[in-house]
Amino acid sequence: MINITIDGNPESWKSPQRCGNHYFSPNHKRKEEIKWQVKEQWTGNPIISPIKIKASFDLPIPSSTSKKKTFEMLNQAYHNKKPDLDNLLKLAIDSIKGIVIEDDNQVCQIEATKQYSKEPKTNLYIYDLSNTYEDLI
Repeated sequence: MINITIDGNPESWKSPQRCGNHYFSPNHKRKEEIKWQVKEQWTGNPIISPIKIKASFDLPIPSSTSKKKTFEMLNQAYHNKKPDLDNLLKLAIDSIKGIVIEDDNQVCQIEATKQYSKEPKTNLYIYDLSNTYEDLI
């Protein structure tokens, strides 16, 4: 198992935007920041076998929230507002591509949650599934 922790507010993937005749990615800067954090934590070669990813997105509590509401949000099981979980996953997986994993098509299983936290971050747990099938035989 590989554990990658990405500090900072989890952001969702955004589709490329058009500006005149050019397209740009609104996530480009954040994606580069995430890639630097990942490179600091993973120095090996990219995994080329099938993988499973468990992702945990700790989202911030709005600063205008009362103490009572903050307590309720921290004890609430899940974060059920925007950003969408699938878009959070897209940016996170896209950011580890070419560093920890060779390509995102290797991902065969995903478990993901999003919840409120005082310290916003993303935790990715990456499991190599290449030995799992052989162990069952």
